[in-house]
Amino acid sequence: MTTLALIFTMLLFVYHQLVLHFDFFPFNNIESISRRLRMWESLVSGVICLFTLLAFRLEHRILMLTASGMLGLFSIERLWNLFTKIIFEPQQLILMILLVLSFLFTLLSHLTN
Repeated sequence: MTTLALIFTMLLFVYHQLVLHFDFFPFNNIESISRRLRMWESLVSGVICLFTLLAFRLEHRILMLTASGMLGLFSIERLWNLFTKIIFEPQQLILMILLVLSFLFTLLSHLTN
């Protein structure tokens, strides 16, 4: 479980950073987002994902539980954004799938240790 949690967290981190910094039209529209906002979002998602990887590397149970909670809150926020928009964006769906898988395997890994 730990390996799957780490793999999905790393995939989430790489995918989110690529989508934030490169224009994959029509999947994302980063032209309409200011560079400053993209940098802040990149920093926040990077801290969340890297915190999860650090918690697993240290094998600290409290940090692992905190990391799974952070991924869970991030997942809920993304789900809300995905389902409250009128226009469906495939990029948001891919991000949501990676977030949920990362969260589930992180939580399961914590519970089975």
